[in-house]
Amino acid sequence: MHRIIDPDRRDVRSLFPGFLVCDNRIMLIPRFSLRGLLIIIGVCGGIFAVLPFAVQGEAWALAITITFVSALSVALAFAALYLVTWFVGLVVSGVRGSNVPESPFAEHTPPPQIIEPEEPV
Repeated sequence: MHRIIDPDRRDVRSLFPGFLVCDNRIMLIPRFSLRGLLIIIGVCGGIFAVLPFAVQGEAWALAITITFVSALSVALAFAALYLVTWFVGLVVSGVRGSNVPESPFAEHTPPPQIIEPEEPV
């Protein structure tokens, strides 16, 4: 469901046109299901169940912990690099202006329709 934004109203979407903002202001965590959150909680419980064995020196627990920490550090490095490149892109596009070329053949209004659209039944 998309709402038409009043151009006179200062809205978050008008301030940041490239960002997607949820229309539902009551929703705290959009697009997360209860099943997904329970899976995340279960994975975290498994990690924290293995961690005491790694502290005690068990080889299998150390291997699992090192693997998880390595994967997490690589994911965080990728996220940091993405944020840096995204920020540089925002700055560069702000300096250059809009990337959308204007057509010399385009008019300000769409042409009239030859066949009027039918109303939905």
